[in-house]
Amino acid sequence: MNEKTDIRQLIPTELEAWFEAADEKKFRVRQLLEWMWTKGINDFNLMTNFSVELRNKLTAEFDFQRITLINQQISADKTVKAAFRCYDNQVIEAVLIPSDDRVTVCISVQTGCKMGCTFCATGLNKQARDLTFWEIFEQVAYSRREASLRFGAELSNIVVMGMGEPFMNYENLTRAISLISGTPGFGMSPSRITVSTVGIPDMILRAADEDAKFNLAFSLHASTDAERNKIIPINKKHKIDDVIDALKYFQQQTGGDVTFEYLMLNGVNDSPDDLKRLISLCCNFRVKVNLIPYNIVPGLPYKSSSDEIIDYFVASLSKKGIIAIRRKSRGSDIAAACGQLAGTGGKSY
Repeated sequence: MNEKTDIRQLIPTELEAWFEAADEKKFRVRQLLEWMWTKGINDFNLMTNFSVELRNKLTAEFDFQRITLINQQISADKTVKAAFRCYDNQVIEAVLIPSDDRVTVCISVQTGCKMGCTFCATGLNKQARDLTFWEIFEQVAYSRREASLRFGAELSNIVVMGMGEPFMNYENLTRAISLISGTPGFGMSPSRITVSTVGIPDMILRAADEDAKFNLAFSLHASTDAERNKIIPINKKHKIDDVIDALKYFQQQTGGDVTFEYLMLNGVNDSPDDLKRLISLCCNFRVKVNLIPYNIVPGLPYKSSSDEIIDYFVASLSKKGIIAIRRKSRGSDIAAACGQLAGTGGKSY
């Protein structure tokens, strides 16, 4: 096993000490950080303003624990699903979604998910480990390159809605976001980043107190605690009202957007009473609602609500002055749509 340290674990003062011990100028640290975080380079041999001697020194002592692209699937609607193998052979997936005016990437934060939501393919793999901040960052670096090469466009938006619960890997997520949005880094506005959570109030409050600049999406998916307990087990610990109180505080403190995500499940959460309660949850609260047709996961017992019911939910919410959008399912033919990421990876090239 390679026992070299990933150089991205070192903080700037540690890098300065290493470069000084190697008889190199401190400005090399700035150059290294620009290579890693602004240019997204994870290979010392590509750092061409370093001497061969310095590159050899770095290679002898440090390494990059890369995520390696092992499979890429293209949907009929041009959605791209990328599977990456991590340094420990775990597989994660990210999805690049082009539309008329933007290119969005959906990224993962864990190799599976321990939340156990009964409708989600990712939750079938409960042996999740947290991704490092650089594994999160590298998904975005790949997506920026792919957006430019494949679509001739810049990556415009990031949604943290792939594999894993973001607030269960908060430290690595926020460090990755600081690099994606900072200098050195990609300089992307954090207002173009949306983090999706099943609802962990204390972590939402922490993000608010730390003045997080990203937006939040709450995977609501049910209008009562009794029903939500059945499909999202963590609701037994964190009730809907507690999560909404935390979201209100987050919005007050940060000004960030908040969205309710509501998966339309036939016969589960799509009754007229469910609609009335959903409208009530949105009252006195600046929130958008994404209504999401359910994407089939083999082996799970759910079906999507009918188009007529989904459209009725959209129209009824809109009549109450609530911004409601029916989210289009993208990439379902390659199991890339909401709730379908399972880290299976497919076949490699």
